[in-house]
Amino acid sequence: MRAGNLTSGAAKIREAIDQLESAWKDSQQYWNDANSRHLADDYLIPMTPKIKAALDAVSRMDEVLLRMKIDLNDDRPR
Repeated sequence: MRAGNLTSGAAKIREAIDQLESAWKDSQQYWNDANSRHLADDYLIPMTPKIKAALDAVSRMDEVLLRMKIDLNDDRPR
């Protein structure tokens, strides 16, 4: 990952979340008791929208950094 490139890190987080969601769904056929519901309700379910919001923010920040890089390399007088 090059300096200032947020996209590859965000892609790794997205992939990890997809894997977690898939593994959790698979585990439900074997583990579906009060403890699994506690884990889901207290950690997994609240985490997902927060991570997605953070990834949206990272995407917007990546756009800002790209625009800044373009502007810095633009030698035209203003």
